[in-house]
Amino acid sequence: MVTHAAMPGRKGARAHARPRSLTPYAVAVPLALGIIYGFYAAFIRRDGGPSTGGQVVLGLVSGAAVAALCFALGRIQRTLPHGLRALAYGALTACAIG
Repeated sequence: MVTHAAMPGRKGARAHARPRSLTPYAVAVPLALGIIYGFYAAFIRRDGGPSTGGQVVLGLVSGAAVAALCFALGRIQRTLPHGLRALAYGALTACAIG
C-alpha cells in the first residue's frame, strides 16, 4: 500500500490550534442579553410606580454584570467538559432569574 508523500507530521499537541478571534457575535450576544436583563431588573423593581434613579442604577449594574458573565462564559466554554458547561450555564440562568 502506497502512502501519500506529503503526510503532515505532528509537531506537538497544539500544532493545529488556531488562536480564537473575537467575532462580532461574541460581543453582540452578551451585550444584547445584558441590555435586556438590565431593563428587566429595573422594571421588575418598579412595582408600578415611577422610575427612580436607584432603579436605573440597579438596571445598569445588573445588566453590566450579566453581560460580563455571559462574555466570560462564552470565552471559556470550549475548555469546560460538557457536564460542567451545562452546570455553568444553568447557574448563570438560575442566578439571573432568581
